[in-house]
Amino acid sequence: MQVTSVGHAGFRIETRAGSILCDPWVNPAYFASWFPFPDNSQLDWDALGDCDYLYVSHLHKDHFDPENLVAHVNKDAVVLLPDYPVPDLRRELEKLGFHRFFETTDSVKHTVSGPKGDLEVMIIALRAPADGPIGDSGLVVSDGVTTAFNIPKQIAIRSMAAQEKAINQRVDASKFQNDHFVDQIAQRYLIQGLTMGGVKD
Repeated sequence: MQVTSVGHAGFRIETRAGSILCDPWVNPAYFASWFPFPDNSQLDWDALGDCDYLYVSHLHKDHFDPENLVAHVNKDAVVLLPDYPVPDLRRELEKLGFHRFFETTDSVKHTVSGPKGDLEVMIIALRAPADGPIGDSGLVVSDGVTTAFNIPKQIAIRSMAAQEKAINQRVDASKFQNDHFVDQIAQRYLIQGLTMGGVKD
């Protein structure tokens, strides 16, 4: 498995059973008051977007970038969908042309079968009223050899139980999503040699 940062909370995860693009944010949001730093606009987004699976953790504009999704991401990618009580995320992605969805159950391990093999995935969804109407989520993914946990900041701060669920899956590589610019680099690369260039197993 190789995990590569594509900016802010975005990652591309390469596994034996396919590639997953997570939270690919490029375009400034909220009247350009939020923007990726360092600038990631020069990355080859057509290549990054040629993925087998897409994971968008939630609808905040620094995670859900409609312009980038429309222009560069494979519309036949299977969307790994968090178990939210409202269908807003799915509806927004359907508007952009995505049509293949794998609906998960909160904190339950699933096997996703594709032409390249099977992936085990678990999405931990934050769905309480205090999490707001669009929630947040974290992704655990295993290709049978390596397990990675894409941790949202809210889970990292508030839910040790969620982290324990992932650790019980034998987490080899872990990273924090982070909505802030300054401390994201230090927090992303947390366990067992995950570096700016990615971790290989």
